Amino acid sequence: SDLDLLCAIGLYAEVDVKEANSALGKLYERHARFVVNRLKTLAASYPAIDPEQLTLDTFEKAFRHAGGFKDQSGNDADRQRQQVRSWLMEIATNLFHDELRLVKNQVALLTDAVENLPENPLDDEAAPYVKTSTLRKIDEAFVALNEQDGDIIRTYAYYGALGEDGGNVPSEVRDGLMRRYGLTATALRQRKKRALDKLRAQESR
Repeated sequence: SDLDLLCAIGLYAEVDVKEANSALGKLYERHARFVVNRLKTLAASYPAIDPEQLTLDTFEKAFRHAGGFKDQSGNDADRQRQQVRSWLMEIATNLFHDELRLVKNQVALLTDAVENLPENPLDDEAAPYVKTSTLRKIDEAFVALNEQDGDIIRTYAYYGALGEDGGNVPSEVRDGLMRRYGLTATALRQRKKRALDKLRAQESR
């Protein structure tokens, strides 16, 4: 039963890791699909959050806390199954909210960095490009974007050209982005704008 598996994990975690891991593997086989599907629903609006990884984290935490599980099923198998799943989802939901706070903090860093970019960093001979510290903040927040959008925003940010016209990006750099992603100049501008809008919308959630 699920209770037997949790008891085995709690009993053997400190003295027989192989036995405890075997019990955890069986628990994972029984409930992982349920947990990951619930997490996919929670994370549907947050592409930066990986439900598969959170599921692994959930069972890792369950391994550490199995000894604290309190059975209230009265030896009813269905109630026990529901109780174990509720317990796992409590862990999973807490991990999800922790991850969501992290993502929002990263998005806030990016938005703050974008809003404080110099209009034309090339005018300052002492700082021909955006300051390294600003770029670092932007990099830390890029978890909220897919790889292509992140590349586009990072390139424009490097040249201080996240405004509407993007005028400071050298033509060869802009042309390189267009070739790389099969975009026209108009489509590239639209892609950049949507990526920025996505970040700001995610921050406001």
